[in-house]
Amino acid sequence: MWKQLTLSVCLMISSCTLFAQGVATGDMPTWLFRLKPDLGKVPAAREISNGYYLELLDLQTNVPAQAEYTHFIRHIVNETGVQNASEVSVEFVPDYQRVIFHRISVIREGKIVSTLNASHIKVVQEETSAGDFQYNGIKRAFVVLKDVRSNDRIDVAYTVTGFNPVYKGRFTNEFYFYSGVAVSNYFRTIITTKTHPLNFSYFNEAPSPRRFHHDDTLMYFWQDPPLKAPETSNAAPSWYSRYNSVSVTEYKSWKEVADWGMDLFRHYQVPLSPVVKNKVADLMKKAGGDKMQFAALATRFVQDEIRYLGMEIGIYTHKPHDPGQVYSQRYGDCKDKAFLLTMMLREAGINAYVALLSTTLTTGLIKEDPAPHKFNHVIVAVYNGKAYQFIDATISSQRGSFNDIFVPAYGYALVLRSETTTLDEVTPGKIKKSDVRERLFVKYKEAGPSLLEADTYYDGGSADFNRSNFAGIGLTNLQDNFLRYYNRYYDSVEVEKELVITDDPVKNQLQVSENYRLPALWKTKENGKEYFSSISHGLLEFFPNPGNSYKKGPLSLPFPLDAHYSLELHLPETWGFPNDEYHISNDYYHFDFTIKQRDSVVTLDYRLVTLKDNIPEERVNGYLQDYKHIIERFEYTLTRGETTKGYTAPTNAPVAQGINAIALIVCLITLAALFLLFRYCNKLSVETIYIRGSGLPLGGWLIVLGLGLLATIIIQAIPLFNFNFFSLSVWQNMKQMGGTNLGVLVMIEEIINIILIGAYAANLYWFIKRRDIFPRAFITTTILKLCLILLLGFFYTVIPYPATLGDFTKDIPGQFGRTAVYAAIWITYLFRSERVKNTFIEPYNVERENHNSRETSEEENIQTQGETGFLSTGETGVVE
Repeated sequence: MWKQLTLSVCLMISSCTLFAQGVATGDMPTWLFRLKPDLGKVPAAREISNGYYLELLDLQTNVPAQAEYTHFIRHIVNETGVQNASEVSVEFVPDYQRVIFHRISVIREGKIVSTLNASHIKVVQEETSAGDFQYNGIKRAFVVLKDVRSNDRIDVAYTVTGFNPVYKGRFTNEFYFYSGVAVSNYFRTIITTKTHPLNFSYFNEAPSPRRFHHDDTLMYFWQDPPLKAPETSNAAPSWYSRYNSVSVTEYKSWKEVADWGMDLFRHYQVPLSPVVKNKVADLMKKAGGDKMQFAALATRFVQDEIRYLGMEIGIYTHKPHDPGQVYSQRYGDCKDKAFLLTMMLREAGINAYVALLSTTLTTGLIKEDPAPHKFNHVIVAVYNGKAYQFIDATISSQRGSFNDIFVPAYGYALVLRSETTTLDEVTPGKIKKSDVRERLFVKYKEAGPSLLEADTYYDGGSADFNRSNFAGIGLTNLQDNFLRYYNRYYDSVEVEKELVITDDPVKNQLQVSENYRLPALWKTKENGKEYFSSISHGLLEFFPNPGNSYKKGPLSLPFPLDAHYSLELHLPETWGFPNDEYHISNDYYHFDFTIKQRDSVVTLDYRLVTLKDNIPEERVNGYLQDYKHIIERFEYTLTRGETTKGYTAPTNAPVAQGINAIALIVCLITLAALFLLFRYCNKLSVETIYIRGSGLPLGGWLIVLGLGLLATIIIQAIPLFNFNFFSLSVWQNMKQMGGTNLGVLVMIEEIINIILIGAYAANLYWFIKRRDIFPRAFITTTILKLCLILLLGFFYTVIPYPATLGDFTKDIPGQFGRTAVYAAIWITYLFRSERVKNTFIEPYNVERENHNSRETSEEENIQTQGETGFLSTGETGVVE
């Protein structure tokens, strides 16, 4: 009797303890939709994993009752299943949820043995996100089953009651038709009423449900949909999913979701505590009354002095804590920090709002149906009257001006204000640059260790990230990390000088300087020859490399990104390097690689700019081909004693061979036109006051002018030779770099160069011959050059080309200015100098022309000598 009484009391105490923790045992819900599963179905053996499969998985949701029922039967097929399937576990939030176990049974050889006992149910705290400074209050109720054997069937049914009250009774959820365990019978049911109408969205190949209607009850039912996982790639962007899924919500528009959010943040009608107001006044005083300076100071305060810690328990998964509380305790999660910063900015008269977004869906959020559960992050939106500037209060160590504060590529956000009806695009920060400049001073073994110098410059978002990262590592550990990094590419790297970090918080720029010794740079081949490999590693990490794991879908790109890397090789002697430029330009990224060589100094220069956060699936194959050619250019091997051709260059690059016929034809036409024009102008004369043959020889300042003409011809000709104007491969690379428009611009520029070379060559000829037409020809040519410079600037302006190539027009003012000064000096000299008037008096030599050309008649020669003026032909104008 006493034993029975004691047992009853213990069970009662155990039940009361469980009930206090939100766990109980009880009967099946009366609202369940009755099913008739075929428990005789067995999945194929190859589909069974983990040693068991589910004979039944029945998931039912009752929206009005705020209850979710789960019933499953596990069939254990081997000892692995005994290990993996002998525990029943349910997670719940005790602040608003309860777990009711209806059944836990073991079925063995047709016999059903109930193992449901309240005293066997344990409840533990389940803080899986504590490592990320997030505490959610989730608990786990579990039962460890005893004496489980192979071929047992475990039958479990339970209900979790209570929805998060933060949604105010409105249902919103998302589920996937996928199971990591084979399922013989799958059912999913959603029960609602006309007062809780639901909106469904189906993604990928998710099936629509069967619908039943009885009186006021609406029921949506799925039976045995495909549950297989699709082929995916871990290189896809976070917003991409090929899983079949269904989104369910009572919300009909983003306006309704924004109104829900406004209620959470109390329509910004929150009285600030005196300490917060005092802080606002103090920061405004430091800012000298400048609102933008105040905004920068307030942002820096919340980012750096309010640490990140999320107490996301119950309704506080979505509802923010009071700004005064967050300020006083000096911690909060994203919504707490965003709300505090928003209220501080509003207190200073700045139009600031809270904005909800998804760091997972990012740009994919625009394709989703309106629902609060789509969001997982909160930032601040400052409205300047035209557009929003977004600020993430959880990013620490951001510097620079307020207008330049970097925000990641978050895609879209829902700004919480009464006027909001749709999502707003979050434009990523305009500055996120990195520039790595390495200098490798290569020495032969007998000359001592080679030296490596590296200077890395970070701007904007890159400076923010690395400033915060470095602060958490410490210089000693950071030096060790960098040393390990370089040891991945070179053997036995040693520190030559200590690491130096220079921070400019005003410009938001960060510089890291490193110096290393490379005593084992050179290696020996089997044939005894020494060699080393120059490895340009600076941009490798930014290129997605799906390799053989790629299946389907887009490829993720780091965005935004503007990364530059150069490796300057100072070689012990001159090696011959290939002309191996490579350029890619498309709608998703730009890549440029160039090689520059000056004697024994070779510079390998790389740049990558991303324009979007992904490469679409239909363009991936093209990228994979580009990737092969890009990677080939990141390593060159140089062999000692083979300096003429001692490198290993890319072998598979698709380089076109031969001559560009169009460029050649254009050049020939231009030269022909210039020749005809020269023949015509060469026969012109002007009137002079001196007798032919009586002029002064070239001398004085005219020698300087002549040398200047020769130098101008050489300067204009250098680009033609350096560019390799007629090479088909050069034009092919240029087209990849900037498309047809870039080719047109280069063609125009080279035609102008050829015209100027021809014009100045003619001037130099007339200068040497002391021709009477030289002064006017020189003036005309100089004015022509000024006009051509302006014309070239016009073409640079009206013909679009990739921004990554820089601003072509930036050199135009300088060129025009230098030419204008040159023209002003020499034109003035030509007009005022008596020596010029006494030197350039020789007319066209008609007799020589007649001697050399039998086609010229004597009558024409006599007629020619009777004409006068600048546009005349002959020798008149000479005073007899």
